[in-house]
Amino acid sequence: MLIFLVLHTTLVVTALGCQFTEGDSPARRGENIPRFEVDPLWPNHLPNQWIIGAVAGVAVDSRDHVWIVHRPSTLQPNELRSEWVAAPPVLEFDPTGNVVAAWGGT
Repeated sequence: MLIFLVLHTTLVVTALGCQFTEGDSPARRGENIPRFEVDPLWPNHLPNQWIIGAVAGVAVDSRDHVWIVHRPSTLQPNELRSEWVAAPPVLEFDPTGNVVAAWGGT
């Protein structure tokens, strides 16, 4: 029972501390809010007939290189036809969408 009470109290305090009201919004404070758009042509075609599985993480470094960590084991048999192979789990792309480096896996 004590564990339940501690967990419940923690969740309530966290929820109260994370409230975001209209008056506090960045737009109301006059701050610029970044706007992101999807580029359906990014990244460029992957080399070696690679295909990407479920993406587990994405990061951008100081050179604007995009790093993707994906799970090759999530690819289904119908996705891995004879001409496609799972890409290595770690992929690095330059800003234009070309693969710079890839490693990991078996």
